Amino acid sequence: MNLKRRYFILGTVSLFAAGILFFPHSLSPQNKLLSLSDESKVLLLPEMKTDEIFLCQSEKGKVFGKNKPNMKECYSLQTYVLADSIGLFLQSEKNEEVQFAFYGSSGKQVFPEWEEPGYGKLTLLSFVATMKQQLLVQAIRKDKAYFYLRTKPGSWALEE
Repeated sequence: MNLKRRYFILGTVSLFAAGILFFPHSLSPQNKLLSLSDESKVLLLPEMKTDEIFLCQSEKGKVFGKNKPNMKECYSLQTYVLADSIGLFLQSEKNEEVQFAFYGSSGKQVFPEWEEPGYGKLTLLSFVATMKQQLLVQAIRKDKAYFYLRTKPGSWALEE
């Protein structure tokens, strides 16, 4: 083995070991999920009335953010406050993660937006309720940066 290759391997192993020793918290999967602040987030809906929008569970087995609604699991935003609708999805028994999003009465997905400090304007693709009763929000920014963020149901409201 030549000298350059030995130094390369030694350097790579040293950097990896230093990363584990000095930055163990950065390797934890828990820290890769960012959390949104508890401040109220007001979603701006695209020119639709609240009575035309539903929060529905998305069909399973497809791409997050691009699924059709499961019409058996929908809550009218005219009947339920948004935070209550989100809470209903968190309270239901689950064997797997549940994705839910906003849909119009035609069944087409609706993509509300909100302004988040440090991120700018974000478009909400969907919420995800985990089996551990955690709530995540899947969002995308105008520059196509994609985020999967931990949040709380009580933080969300619709623009009145």
